[in-house]
Amino acid sequence: MAERSVVDEAKSRFDLVCSAENEQRKRELEDLEFDAGNQWPDEVKAARGGQVVDGVPIPARPMLTINKLDQPIQLIINQQKNAKLGIEVRPDSEDASDDTAEVLQGLIRHIEVQSRADLARSWAFERAVKCGRGFYRILKKFADESGQEFDQELVIERILNQGAVYLDPYAQQPDWSDGEWAIISTMIPADRYKKEFPESSLAASLDDEFASLGDSGDNWYGETEDGQQAVRVVEYFVVTRIPKERVAYLNDRGQLVTAWADELPEALDPANIQQRRMTEQRSVMWYKLNGQEILEEAEWDGQYIPIIPVIGREQNIDGKRKWLGIVHPSKDGQRLFNYAVSTAVETAALEPKAPFIGYEGQFEGHEQAWAQANIRNFPYLEVKPMTLGGQVAPLPQRNTAGANLGPSLALVDQADSYIKSTTFVYDPSLGSSAGSRSGRAVLALQQQADIGNSNYLDNLASVSMTYEAKVLLDLIPKIYDRPGRVARILGTDDEVKQVMLNAPFSVSESGRPIPMLPGAPPSSPVPGGRPRNIKRYDLAQGKYVATVSVGRAYRTRVEQGADELAQVLQTSPNLMPLIGDLYFKYRDFPGHLEIARRLKKMAPPEVREDDQELDPQQLLAQLEQMKAESGQMIEQMTKQMEEMTKTIEGKVIEQQALLQKAQIEAQARVQVAEIQAQAQMAVINQKTTSGDLKAQLSSETTLLAKQRDTDAKMQLELLKQIAKQQQQARESANVSPTVNVVVNADGPADDENGEMNLGGYPSREEAE
Repeated sequence: MAERSVVDEAKSRFDLVCSAENEQRKRELEDLEFDAGNQWPDEVKAARGGQVVDGVPIPARPMLTINKLDQPIQLIINQQKNAKLGIEVRPDSEDASDDTAEVLQGLIRHIEVQSRADLARSWAFERAVKCGRGFYRILKKFADESGQEFDQELVIERILNQGAVYLDPYAQQPDWSDGEWAIISTMIPADRYKKEFPESSLAASLDDEFASLGDSGDNWYGETEDGQQAVRVVEYFVVTRIPKERVAYLNDRGQLVTAWADELPEALDPANIQQRRMTEQRSVMWYKLNGQEILEEAEWDGQYIPIIPVIGREQNIDGKRKWLGIVHPSKDGQRLFNYAVSTAVETAALEPKAPFIGYEGQFEGHEQAWAQANIRNFPYLEVKPMTLGGQVAPLPQRNTAGANLGPSLALVDQADSYIKSTTFVYDPSLGSSAGSRSGRAVLALQQQADIGNSNYLDNLASVSMTYEAKVLLDLIPKIYDRPGRVARILGTDDEVKQVMLNAPFSVSESGRPIPMLPGAPPSSPVPGGRPRNIKRYDLAQGKYVATVSVGRAYRTRVEQGADELAQVLQTSPNLMPLIGDLYFKYRDFPGHLEIARRLKKMAPPEVREDDQELDPQQLLAQLEQMKAESGQMIEQMTKQMEEMTKTIEGKVIEQQALLQKAQIEAQARVQVAEIQAQAQMAVINQKTTSGDLKAQLSSETTLLAKQRDTDAKMQLELLKQIAKQQQQARESANVSPTVNVVVNADGPADDENGEMNLGGYPSREEAE
C-alpha cells in the first residue's frame, strides 16, 4: 500500500474500534477503578459531603469502603499461579517426528522460562478476572545476551497498559485468530517523540502546529496526565491473503508432504504429485505510524498476529459482544455492604452525642457553642431565658432515645451473602467455616468455588495459551532457521540441554553437540573413539500441533517427583527402606542429603548392588585378575598334592597327607566357586549397550567355566592315583585307614557319618 493509504486505513480502523467498544472500554475502566477502591458514586459523595445549613457547618457523613472483592479476586488469581499450565507438542503430519516434537516442546519451555512468561500471563489474567479482558504479546529480539549477536530469539512479554490494545471487532473467534488487523496504541510526550523519531516530518512541526492539531478534534493528539503535549503512536498489524496453489507430493522416503506449488523441489517427478488445491497464503505486515506518516515498517515472520488475548466471561447480546470479570456483577452487593456499614457506624457514633432539644430562641446568641457541643467539651453552656405562660421554660435536654443498629447489621449480613453468590467464593474458601459442618461439606463448598470460577483458568489454557503455542510453532522455524545453530532447550527433567538445529550432529561425552563433517559417514567415530550417533532436527519439516494441559504447579520436575514419592510412601510405608533415600534426595531442606545417604547404607544389599555400575574397562581388569589368581591357586595346589604323594610312607604320613589334601581340595572348591560367582555377578550388574564388550565378557566367563571343569578332572585323576597308591600301601602294611575320602566329579564330600570318603575304598567295618 501507499503510505497515505496505510495511515488513513489505520486511522479509520482505530476510530471504528473505539466506537464499537466504547461501552466495553468504559465498563472495563470503571471496574478497575471500583476494584482499586473508588466504590462510591459521585452523586452519593456529593450528598454525603460536608455542608452548611442556615450558617451551621454540618460535617460529612461516613463513607467507608471495605473491599470484600479483594479476597475472591486474589483466590482466583492465585489459582492460576498455582496451576501447572504445560504446552505439549506432537507430530501432525507424516514427515514430522516425535524427536523433533520433543525439541520444539523443549524450545518453547526454554522461551517461557527465559522471558518469564508467567509474569506476562499473570498480568493479563488478573485484568481478565477483574474486568473481562487482558492481553500479552510475543516479540523477537537479537540474542545478544547468549553471545549470538546475529541470531534472533522469541520472547513473551506483558503489555503494561492493556487498555491500549485494539483488535478487529469483526473477528468471531474468542482468541481473535481470524482477525484481519490489530493496533497497540501509546501516547508519547512530544519531547520524547522528537528524541525517538527526529527524522519524522511531524517532529519538525510539533512546536508550531501542535495547538492547531489538538484543536482539530483528532484523537491522535492530546495531553498526558501531567499536562504535556503528546502524540499517539501505534503499532499496526495487517493480515494479507494471497490466493495460491497448495500441493501434496511423495518425497524420496515415500512420505506425503505438502508445500506451495512455487516451492516444490526442482528434481521432483510430476508423477509423485498426489493432490492440488487452491487456498490462501497468509502474511502479516507490521507498521509503526502516527496520524500523518509511517515511521517504521517490516514484514512479520509469522502468519498470525502475535497479540495473545485473555478473556473472562464472554457474552453476545443481539450480535454485540461483551466481556465481564468478577467485579461488575458484584458491584451492587459491594455498594450495599459499604452503605450498611457506613450507616451502622454513623448511627453508633452519634448515639452518645444525641442532639439537644430546646425551645426556639433559647440558643440565640450562643449558636456557635451549641453547634459544637457534640464534638467539644465546653466548661459551661448558656441559654437565653424564656418564659411560657408566665413560668420559666425548662432548659434544653438531650434526646435520650437509643440508636437502633438492627436494620443496618442485617443489611451487612445480607450484602455479604450477595457478594458470595456473585463471586462463587464462600466461607471455606476464605478460610472460615461453621464448626458444625463436616469436613466433606467444607470440601464440597471449596470445590464449588473452584468450579464456579474455573472458566477463567480454562479460558487461559484453552483459548490464550493454545493460540500462544500456535503462534510460537509458526514462528520458531523462521526465527531459529540458521543451519547448525546450537539452541538451549528445557528437557522433561527440567535440565537445560543443547541441541543443534537444522543440521546433522552428534553428541560429545560432555553432552555438547558436535557438527558432522561434510561427507563423513554416519558410522565414523568422534574424538574419543565412541561410535557416532547422528541426529538431525529440521524444524521446517513437518507439521506440529500443541495442546495445553492444566495440573498442579511445581517449580521443577524434581519437586513433582518428591511429591509423588511422598504419596507412594504414605500409602505403602513398607517401601521406605527401598526408596526412602530417593525421596529425601529430592527434598530441599537442611540435612536432606545426609538422610538420603544414611538410608541408602541401610538399604538391602541387592538394592545397593543394583545402584553400582562398574566401568567396562574396570570389569575386564577384575576378570583378568580373578583368572590369574585362580590359575596360581590351582598350580600351587597341584604342586602340594604332588609333594604329598611322594612323601606317603606309612600310616601317619598317609593320614596327614590325606587330611591336608582334603583341606586344600575343599578350600580350592570354595575359592573357585567364589571367583565364578563374582564373575557372573559382575557380568549381570554391568549395564552397557556395547555388543563387543558383552561378547568379551561372555567369552571370559566361558573360559573360566572350562578351566574349572578341566581342573576338576585333573584333581579327580590325582586323587584316584593317590587312592590307588594308598590302597597298595595298606595292603602291604595291613593297616586300616581312619579317614575315608569320597571322590566324585565335584570333588570330595562328607559321608553320612561326617567322615570324608574316597570312592573305591572299603568301609571301616570291611577294613576291620
